[in-house]
Amino acid sequence: MTIKTEPAGYIIGSTSRIVRFLQKCQLPVFALGSERIHHFVLHGQGFTLPLENEEKSLIGFYVNVWVAAPGLREARERAVARVREFWSDFGYETNAGGQPAIEVAESSVLRDRIRRRWRTGFAFYSEE
Repeated sequence: MTIKTEPAGYIIGSTSRIVRFLQKCQLPVFALGSERIHHFVLHGQGFTLPLENEEKSLIGFYVNVWVAAPGLREARERAVARVREFWSDFGYETNAGGQPAIEVAESSVLRDRIRRRWRTGFAFYSEE
């Protein structure tokens, strides 16, 4: 009797690529129980992110973030923490020499209980 070994499945790309892909996936936001969905426009600054083949560097960004939380203070902390985590996970922290100073530019509370994604893309700006 001959036993054949066949693969059960294949992994495409390296593990780090798979992890990076999953991190880029936009997850929905659900407000459960007493939680509400809070929307923030966050402004990050206090860093210098060099651009390849450019004399200018990026010095700030704006990003929309939605989080579910029972109160405004906790929602703000969650939103800032998510942006800081994203900043670290994708190497911006290393390239920019640290974490940005993040402040809330705008905030609001939504009536909706579900939001399709937790953030939009970063809108970076340079010196000029």
